[in-house]
Amino acid sequence: MKSLKFFAIIGLGLLLGFTAACKKGGDQTPADKPAGRPADKYAEVREAVNSYVSLLETFGTEIEAAQDAKAVAAAMNKLNEAMREVAPKIKTLTAKFPELNDDATTPEELKPFMVKMTDIHPKMMAAMQKANQFSDDPGVQAAKVKFAEIQKLME
Repeated sequence: MKSLKFFAIIGLGLLLGFTAACKKGGDQTPADKPAGRPADKYAEVREAVNSYVSLLETFGTEIEAAQDAKAVAAAMNKLNEAMREVAPKIKTLTAKFPELNDDATTPEELKPFMVKMTDIHPKMMAAMQKANQFSDDPGVQAAKVKFAEIQKLME
């Protein structure tokens, strides 16, 4: 049960922990902006969200393909290394844009990114359920410990 809780925390921590930054990133590219419109205030948020969603998609795909604990641990460690880079960015963006911390203040131009985050959630939950099958493996357990350490970087 403890392992299931850990994987739920990964999913929610990854998805909700970065939801604030996700809210501030929209799908509008510079080419889509109307002429004369000011610089995009949330460009760095959009970039971070796209990277984050890609990271989660890759993790989900790798876990889906994993056939043993070694492959699960490898996917988790790959996620951990990527999150070690992303976590400080998440913290910085949520501090820089406090309006990202409240659903009620999500700007319209960023709502498409909320859809991206919502769409990735089922894949992440399925990946975590599969990974949980290997929760007794020492390599998987070590990856969980590393992830908990990385989560603290976002606090």
